[in-house]
Amino acid sequence: ANIMVCARVRKHRSMQPDLPRDEAFYANSSKLVVYFSDQAHFSGPKACRVAGMRPRVIKARKIDGNYRLSAEDVQSAIQEDKANGLVPTVLFLTYGTTNTCSFDRPADFESIAREENLWVHVDAAYAG
Repeated sequence: ANIMVCARVRKHRSMQPDLPRDEAFYANSSKLVVYFSDQAHFSGPKACRVAGMRPRVIKARKIDGNYRLSAEDVQSAIQEDKANGLVPTVLFLTYGTTNTCSFDRPADFESIAREENLWVHVDAAYAG
């Protein structure tokens, strides 16, 4: 949950640059969204909820024999959420999931992360 709180505070401060750091911990985070693969460990969405943000689980696609997130699916989810007044905040990628050993390709998401000012976390269950 610590990573999610850091990402939450970062987003609040990027949206409100004059917001004092300590106040950012108490800002309403109910519209902040974290994007996960359905292959991510359950602790990721759980940490997201503990931090007061919304988990958005996206079905992984089988690509090259590996279950991974598609950049197009993430972009589509982001556009849908923004249209509904939500705020994209974190992209939670995986590298070696515990159930299928799948991994996402961080380079596939670089432009999305930059355009949307997303905190990118790579959960490395098998890679340490």
